[in-house]
Amino acid sequence: MVIPERRRSRALFFGLFVGLPLACAGPRGAAPADGLAEWVETRPVETSLGSSDLGETHVRWLELIDGARRRMDLCHFYASDSPDAAAAPTRLGPITDALVRAARRGVEVRFLLAETFRETYPDLAAQLDREPGIEVRFLDLRPVTGGVMHTKWMSVDGTRAYIGSANYDWRALEHIQELGIVVESAALVEPLTAVFELDWAIAGGADPASARALAGAVRGAPVALRSPYGEPTLATFVASPAALLPEGQPHDLPALVAALSGARERIQLQLLTYRLANRDGTAYDALEAPLLTAAARGVRVQLLVADWGKRPGTVDGLKALARVPNVEVRFVSIPVASTGFVPFSRVAHAKCLVVDGATAWIGTSNWEASYFESGRNVGFLLEGGGLPTRLADWFQANWDSPYTETVDPDAAYTAPRRE
Repeated sequence: MVIPERRRSRALFFGLFVGLPLACAGPRGAAPADGLAEWVETRPVETSLGSSDLGETHVRWLELIDGARRRMDLCHFYASDSPDAAAAPTRLGPITDALVRAARRGVEVRFLLAETFRETYPDLAAQLDREPGIEVRFLDLRPVTGGVMHTKWMSVDGTRAYIGSANYDWRALEHIQELGIVVESAALVEPLTAVFELDWAIAGGADPASARALAGAVRGAPVALRSPYGEPTLATFVASPAALLPEGQPHDLPALVAALSGARERIQLQLLTYRLANRDGTAYDALEAPLLTAAARGVRVQLLVADWGKRPGTVDGLKALARVPNVEVRFVSIPVASTGFVPFSRVAHAKCLVVDGATAWIGTSNWEASYFESGRNVGFLLEGGGLPTRLADWFQANWDSPYTETVDPDAAYTAPRRE
């Protein structure tokens, strides 16, 4: 079979993910690249969303797990397969089977889940915890920070990791638009592991101070990553909340504010929800203030949110934002599948930011106060090179797709069915 040139180059590049470390020229003033990165996505079935040159979430997860040799850490909001999975297998089934195989060949598997959904989705967690070699814990952050653990990531052998919007959920691999990044870099997985050790210890009964000491200190320094999309990119691991980070770990909120504050031409932002108000109704302007300041100095702001944002309490803020000069807000709606309604799916769930095509963020946070102030979330800040450029193109394809509609500040909206 003849492989097209673009696909051949990409296949050769990512064949190195399980090979030897690379060195190459990084961005100006940066050290040689010492890692690799690739954008991955879930393309909702029966839609034209997505890009054929990007990896698919379920494929990359399976590759990561099958490549594990010593240790796998997974940290997800919840774990859920279809109740009909026995009769109608899903894409998550092979992922779970791979985890079991990994444990049986001697890989230490630790799976951390949020206490929030323990009772809602008990079955898969219990199934995994019964498997020798797999330990499952539940983290309740409510008595610690007042928030929840909302992360979605997995790491392998301390050198490779996925971070993105996809939960460990069959719907996230088939019916939801998701975006993530796969990296190979021990320097980036190190701080991710430190955050995990902190959370794992708390889930095991340790107090926050002891858990923080156990996690140790991290460097918090940027790492140069090669990708198939152009010049190397500097990547920094960021996380929240500030009150529960290992020593030296950068907080994501200041990094995002700095990125917005530096915008000169365009801000592209896609989220499940954008609702910058506190629970008591007071304004939370830590992120909206630099966004509005950018628009006031002539920066074009494009905000793409899921149609779940049409619900009361959220849509009013979006309509107000849509009245601001230089700001355009669009909803993205994904049609119900031909197989019928699936609860909590058929939605755009990605969380990403691009500024001037040169600085980007990929993470697990929606833009609401609790995600940054009390919830556990993680992400990468990306500066320069091909990764932000390719993400800008991915965003624009979503923006221009037939699934979007511009928010009308004077219109009345009805939120779609979610459950």
